[in-house]
Amino acid sequence: MEVVVVSGIVVGFLISVLGLLVINNKAQADIEVQLLGNQLAREGIELVRNIRDSNWLDPDQVWSDGLLNPNDNEGVVNMDYLTGELSIDFSINNITQARLYNHETALGNRYISYDPNNNATPLDYYRLITIDPVCDTALPPQICDPVSDNIIGLKIISQVAIEIKGVPKFFSLQDYLYNWK
Repeated sequence: MEVVVVSGIVVGFLISVLGLLVINNKAQADIEVQLLGNQLAREGIELVRNIRDSNWLDPDQVWSDGLLNPNDNEGVVNMDYLTGELSIDFSINNITQARLYNHETALGNRYISYDPNNNATPLDYYRLITIDPVCDTALPPQICDPVSDNIIGLKIISQVAIEIKGVPKFFSLQDYLYNWK
C-alpha cells in the first residue's frame, strides 16, 4: 500500500516537471520570436540612419538624399554587401512584398536581403520601412509634404512581420532622425 502511494506521488511529481518543461520551452520560443522581431525592426531604423549619416559625410549630398520619395513613403532598404552601398526601394509598399531572404557567399558568410536571386533561402520574416518628413512649421514639429523646404527631420517606422506556424506576429519600432549638422 505504501509503495502505491509513493509511486503516485513520484508520478505526479514527474508529470508536473514535464508540464513545466513544456511551458518553459514554449515561453522560450515566444521570447526568441519577440527578440528577433525587435532586432529586425531596429536594424531597419539603423539602416536608414546609416544612409543619413553617409549623406552627411558626402559634401555633394543633402542629408535627406535617397530617403524621401514625393510619391511614396514606404519601401525596403537594400544593401549591396560587396560595396556597402545602401538604397531604399520605394516600389515595395506592402509588407507582404517585403520578404527577407538568407544568402550564403562562396566563403560561407551569410547575409539577409530582399533579393530572392542567387539560390537565396526564403525566410518567414518581412520588413517594411515608412519614412515621413518632419517640418518645423508648427510646434511641435509635424509630418509634412516631402517636397517642403521646411524639413528638419524624418519619422521612421520599421515594421516587421514574422510568420510562425502560419500565424503572423507583428513588431513595430519608431524613431525620429533630424538634420543636426
